[in-house]
Amino acid sequence: MRGRLFIALLEDDVTQASLLTRWLNGANHDVATFGTGRTFIRALQTEKFDALLLDWMLPDMSGIDVLAWARMRHHRSTPAIILTQKNEGRDVATALRSGADDFLRKPVDRDELLARIESATRRKGLDPQSSITIGTFTLDRVSGAARRGEHEVHLTATEFALAWELFDNAGQIVSRERLHVAVWGRNHTVQSRTLDAHISNLRVRFGLRAENGLRVISLYNHGYRLEIPQVSSHDLPR
Repeated sequence: MRGRLFIALLEDDVTQASLLTRWLNGANHDVATFGTGRTFIRALQTEKFDALLLDWMLPDMSGIDVLAWARMRHHRSTPAIILTQKNEGRDVATALRSGADDFLRKPVDRDELLARIESATRRKGLDPQSSITIGTFTLDRVSGAARRGEHEVHLTATEFALAWELFDNAGQIVSRERLHVAVWGRNHTVQSRTLDAHISNLRVRFGLRAENGLRVISLYNHGYRLEIPQVSSHDLPR
């Protein structure tokens, strides 16, 4: 299984949310916690998660409705597990038909939760990639090498980690918070201008500019996105 997952937890009970977050952090996963279905849905519109944990009973809508929305739009294949005190067979069937990959009854056991997450992500094919290639750009996580075309590009460890997150989520907004957590760790305080400076260095060192086929754009108050610039009709072969 992937060594570190970014998990979205939908749980309105503060005590339960704190406990589950502690278990997941202890297993080397990062967690974004939400107390209402609406805040969870807003996050799904801009963020990419590796797994979803959803409580069924919420103050504003059901976790089942939230999952059905996610399956229709942004997270069609993200592993999702429903957590609930409901225990009848028809409840399990409802959850699975709504797009859940698994169903766990509360109170949840720590080891079972971690095993179910491992199983769901493995079935969805979330094994770690060793390299990513987009256009003429390649990142190799095993060797730590970065290449543009035939040329190796020296990146610092921080720049490589930032590049990996952007390439792994190409075309999607990667929030500043996720970049902070993925590169520096959840408990490390990073000033906003530090992240911006490293992104600027990455652009220059790796040549992430429109004329090279890839560019990093900044989205104010949201994060960054690696995108392939649109080709104008004047650039197409005649």
